[in-house]
Amino acid sequence: MAPPARQTLMLPLAVLVAWVIAVPANAGPPGENGPIVHVVPEDGASAGDIYSTTPDGSSSRVVAAGYFTALDVSPNGATVLATELNGPSDSDGAIVAIDLATGAKEVLVESGASAAVWSGDGGAFAYTGADGGLSVDEGAGEPRPLPLMGWEATVWDWSPIDERVLVSMDAFDGFAYVRLDTINTETEEIVNLLSTTADLRFSGGDFSPDGTDLVFGYTTDSTTLIRLLNDEEGPIARSGTQGGPAGPVTWSPDGTKIAFPRTTAAGHHMVIYTVATGEKVIFRIRGVGSLDWAPLTPQPTRPFVDVPADHIFDDAISWLAERGITRGCNPPDNTRFCPDELLTRGQMAAFLVRAFGYSGGDGADRFTDDDNSIFEAAIDRLAGAGVTFGCNPPDNTRFCPNEFVSREQTAAFLVRALDLDDDGGGDLFTDDDNSIFEAAIDRLAAAGVTFGCNPPENSRFCPDHLVTRGQIAAFFYRAFN
Repeated sequence: MAPPARQTLMLPLAVLVAWVIAVPANAGPPGENGPIVHVVPEDGASAGDIYSTTPDGSSSRVVAAGYFTALDVSPNGATVLATELNGPSDSDGAIVAIDLATGAKEVLVESGASAAVWSGDGGAFAYTGADGGLSVDEGAGEPRPLPLMGWEATVWDWSPIDERVLVSMDAFDGFAYVRLDTINTETEEIVNLLSTTADLRFSGGDFSPDGTDLVFGYTTDSTTLIRLLNDEEGPIARSGTQGGPAGPVTWSPDGTKIAFPRTTAAGHHMVIYTVATGEKVIFRIRGVGSLDWAPLTPQPTRPFVDVPADHIFDDAISWLAERGITRGCNPPDNTRFCPDELLTRGQMAAFLVRAFGYSGGDGADRFTDDDNSIFEAAIDRLAGAGVTFGCNPPDNTRFCPNEFVSREQTAAFLVRALDLDDDGGGDLFTDDDNSIFEAAIDRLAAAGVTFGCNPPENSRFCPDHLVTRGQIAAFFYRAFN
């Protein structure tokens, strides 16, 4: 079968010619260099434990033990995406996000994936599956597949400044053709950088921190090479009879250096190559595998100045901020959370829409009293999702965005959003018999999202009491954790 239509740059065997990437208008600034995060694979395999090693090789520590490959560090240097395999010879597995400080692991894709990369802002990730398909997960709903016109892709990096992902692609049905491309995850535009019919395999690729260049590794005729796309002087490293680069490659966050592993008769080493001078610093490492260079992680700061570490709702409010559910209460600075202020229905709509990812809708202007509210779009999305009906039944033409939210209303909102139906036997509190939301209150309690309002007995719910911003953070934290 003929290959799909494509933009081609036919190359002689083992020769690659670079195309210059135009400098984007929004080229980003470099960051500071942190540790190099890399895999130490088992003998004869590509997967293994994840290590964090200082750029001078002076210290190294284990981040996570297991069968990991295909690493990509988050833009803030806090976590690393990895493919976790069941065994060292497997080709696909789960996509996990691992905290580089603690080793804590979160599963993002349960199975059938081969590689994943963070977006430039860390708010999304793209991944390739065992079938060569490419998808984008933006954290709301189902992942979005990108059309590849029959090509099988491996994703290597996401541009730090825009929506391009770097992929290598193989033609389907055994056609001997490989190419290196960028794919815009928003417009789905594919731009071909390199292509060849040579017997060639790409082994790594990384955008420069300002998004204007990239470095990549490839193997052909049993020779592995590392080169810059915009450098016509030839590869910066080449394997030979005495060994050489292993293929994976990463750019330093400050844009001045490139790191890649090297294997020789003397063992495994990390090579730190200075782009401007060609100088190389080499130190020994335990093994050769996938790698990425992390930015220097700043010391953690508290999200809000009015929520100290000993605040009763500190964990919940910090979690709410980390998830992007809250931005603060004093825009545009948003340095405060105002935990003791009462929560309005408009604010509640914004929290729910961000937390549950409600988007789109039919565009209907559902209520007559929210036209001047900054939360109008969130209110309409919430109504479109069936989480709110209004505040003036039976007409329900108004939402009352500036009214404060009561505990019983909170129960109704969360029960609808979480789709809870177990009431734990019912009548769990003594003071809600006259509440129209008694059923919702019992369901919320049965799910462990609320315990009551009079500890330690917790025999009452206080349905008419108004909810503070700190208390709603606790409700959300329990609902999701």
